[in-house]
Amino acid sequence: MYELLVLSLLMHWPLHAYRIAKIGNEIIGPEEQISTGTLSSLLNRLVQAGLIPPLILERLPFPFNCLSE
Repeated sequence: MYELLVLSLLMHWPLHAYRIAKIGNEIIGPEEQISTGTLSSLLNRLVQAGLIPPLILERLPFPFNCLSE
């Protein structure tokens, strides 16, 4: 369900899982939230499917100066 959201965020910025969850939850709204377990499983599935390189997960954390709080 969250695959497109995560992929679209990673297309624009190199983010770690915490930041993906924070931005994603702000986009989704208060009715539904992305849990860390769901996000971890999703990232692993995206790596296994070849949609994101495993290096993205190994180079963490990334600098966040490109994003505003």
